[in-house]
Amino acid sequence: NPNNIAVICEDKSITYKELDEKANSLANHLIKNGIKANDIVCIMTNRSIETIVAMYAILKAGGAFLNIDPTYPLDRTKYYIETSKSQYVLTQRELKETVKEIPNCIEIDLENNPIYGENFSKPEVDIKLEDLSYIIFTSGSTGLPKGVMLKHGNIANFVMAVNDRIDFSNVSKMLGITTVSFDIFVLETWFSLYKGLTIVLASEEQQQNISMLKELIINIGM
Repeated sequence: NPNNIAVICEDKSITYKELDEKANSLANHLIKNGIKANDIVCIMTNRSIETIVAMYAILKAGGAFLNIDPTYPLDRTKYYIETSKSQYVLTQRELKETVKEIPNCIEIDLENNPIYGENFSKPEVDIKLEDLSYIIFTSGSTGLPKGVMLKHGNIANFVMAVNDRIDFSNVSKMLGITTVSFDIFVLETWFSLYKGLTIVLASEEQQQNISMLKELIINIGM
C-alpha cells in the first residue's frame, strides 16, 4: 500500500509513495548533475528520513552510496571520500559547518529543498546485478580502513536469504538503531523496505540513551 508509513524518525514520517517520489526527484537531480552508473556518492546526514531518501535516490540514479557518520573526525571523513573517489556528498543544512571543508557537497532538506519537487518520474536507468550498490569501510583496527564494494546482486542475495530463513509475517515495524556506516544498517533499511515494513529510525539521542530508547520501543508498540 503506497500510503503505508515507510519511515518514522522522531516526530516526522513519510509514506512509501512520498519516499518514492522524493527519491525519484533527488535521483533525477543527481543524474542532471552527472551521476552515472557505478559512481559513488557519499551521504553525510544525521539519523533522519533524509538518510533513507538519499540512499534510495542514489540507487535509483544508478550510483552507489557510502554512508559516513557525521560525527567522524574530518581527517577520517576526507580519507573515505578520497579513497572511494566519491563524486558528491549529500548533506543537510544543519551540518553546513561540519562539511564546509569537503568539496562538492549537495545540500538536501526534506521540507525546504526544491530538488524534491523537480521530477517525480522514475529515472530511466538500466541497473544490473553486477553494478555497485554501496561501499562500506572496515573499522581500520589492523591499519587504515579498507573499502568493501558490494553489488546489487550481493544485496539481493542477502535480502532473499533473510526472507527465506526468518518469518516476518507478523512483523510490521523494524527498529533502526545501528550506526549508518555499519553493515547491519542495510538489514534495518533495505530488508524493511522490501517487506513493506515501517522503519522506526532512532535519532542520535535515542540511539545513545537507553532510557529514551526504551521509551521509543514502548511508544511504537514493539
